[in-house]
Amino acid sequence: MKRQSDASLALEKQLKSVTFFIDRSLGKKTIPNALKKRGLNVVIHDDYFPPDAKDEVWLKYVAKKQWIVITKDKRIKNRKSEIDLVMKNNVKMFVVR
Repeated sequence: MKRQSDASLALEKQLKSVTFFIDRSLGKKTIPNALKKRGLNVVIHDDYFPPDAKDEVWLKYVAKKQWIVITKDKRIKNRKSEIDLVMKNNVKMFVVR
């Protein structure tokens, strides 16, 4: 059996110490469940916000919680108000395809 490197173990420990916020654009089950199976802390948009919540609302909340956003909403990067909010609040975010 191959032994994990110290760097790999450290990364795994770091990943398990943060919470990932899954935006509505990624659904409620497939992506969240896959991440949970890997032992990651995951919260889902609809568990905290109504389906029609403005991005500005949940982005502020997520920033305060220091959660890491995972979304596929590419429009966020084109809206000045949201870009400013992400930058001002130091939101950590992955935009996937």
